[in-house]
Amino acid sequence: MHASQVVMTPKQAKMWQAQLTLAHLTHSKGMAAHAFFKLNSHTLSTDLVQDTYIKTWGYLVRGGKIETMRAFLYHTLNNLIIDEYRKKKVTSLDMLLEKGFPLFSFYQGSFPTVPSFVTWLT
Repeated sequence: MHASQVVMTPKQAKMWQAQLTLAHLTHSKGMAAHAFFKLNSHTLSTDLVQDTYIKTWGYLVRGGKIETMRAFLYHTLNNLIIDEYRKKKVTSLDMLLEKGFPLFSFYQGSFPTVPSFVTWLT
């Protein structure tokens, strides 16, 4: 049987379910606060915390072993946070200008001052 096909016994499932439930009660608020600090979004933070528990359960079902639950959960959460950072695209000023961003045409070819540019953006 391949490692990804390992299925836990009912006794193991009950044990891990109890440990994961306890971990959720113990760590979920702190994990949500940690994710919120990194992402500044309550909705996304709680979604990533839930995804962390789903991924952890999947890891256990496949036969994975966890020595320190808290460390494993935060490691998984941090990886999900990094994935969220990677989803965000960074756009350079050159790319904006190529696509017709009206920076120079708006100011008739002169370079704007920072306060006037901020005013224009808002």
